[in-house]
Amino acid sequence: MSSGAILITGAAGFIGSALGRRLSAAGERVVGLDLVPADDALFACVVNDVRNVEAVHDLCNAFDVDRIVHAGGISGRSVERRDKNAPIAVNVTGTATIFEAARRHGVRRVVLCSSGSVYGGSDRDPVTEDSPLIPVNSYGASKVASEAIMHAYAAESGVDGIALRIFQAFGPFRRTRCSIRTMVEAALDGQVATIAYREDVRCQYIYIDDVVEALFAALYAGPTPQRVYNVSGGTSLTLTEVANIAAKILPDLSVRFGDDPLSREYSLKQIDISAAKRDLGYVPKIGLAEGIAAYVNYLRAR
Repeated sequence: MSSGAILITGAAGFIGSALGRRLSAAGERVVGLDLVPADDALFACVVNDVRNVEAVHDLCNAFDVDRIVHAGGISGRSVERRDKNAPIAVNVTGTATIFEAARRHGVRRVVLCSSGSVYGGSDRDPVTEDSPLIPVNSYGASKVASEAIMHAYAAESGVDGIALRIFQAFGPFRRTRCSIRTMVEAALDGQVATIAYREDVRCQYIYIDDVVEALFAALYAGPTPQRVYNVSGGTSLTLTEVANIAAKILPDLSVRFGDDPLSREYSLKQIDISAAKRDLGYVPKIGLAEGIAAYVNYLRAR
């Protein structure tokens, strides 16, 4: 347990809010930071921009912040399609602000939410943490830069950071585009699910509860031999295979695939998560079928 508070940036978002609930339930004192208020009353959430240096420093002082999970910023490609510079402007500057705050306030650990997008369309099999970083969009580039900031602060100032390269997370409260969400919602509405990507695109889905467990583990792990870890659900499946699994839960599911030229950006082979298992004790517990079933139940209840 932490002696001070745990700061979660992006606390109103998909991953941040789920982690905040998990930590609060474990008895931790949690404070959030986001541009909008968090819906969850279990922890306080300060409304401000993660790039606001003084606001972040004041928050660390006021709440005696001991650890930070940096999940804030622009997530995925939805915004980038409209503004290519936005992920760079927000994610890189926000990460620099967080690590500078961690340095000034002696924060014990910063866990950075990175992304599998750092690998671009790598042909490596399996994809390990030392695979080349060849992002093919500005979002992926912003995550490479964020990891570089983490390494620089560790080398120069001794700030203890761990980055989790999180792959395709799905589950309750996700607001951005997701092929699983599209399939489930279409089936529940009696519609054909239209997926922009090719049916042979490979996916590495991970249910939100497993993402939270990986972040929880990274917060409390002792010294680790590396700073970057892959975190996925442990499988690499084509979209056709994903749809077939979903159809066993939703027999009326009908899917129409497209040929979006961006398809290759999301198609990686097997992701090696053995380092996270070895050093963080992370093992995915929720298989794809179980996760989809839970997601279906959640959406039906809504």
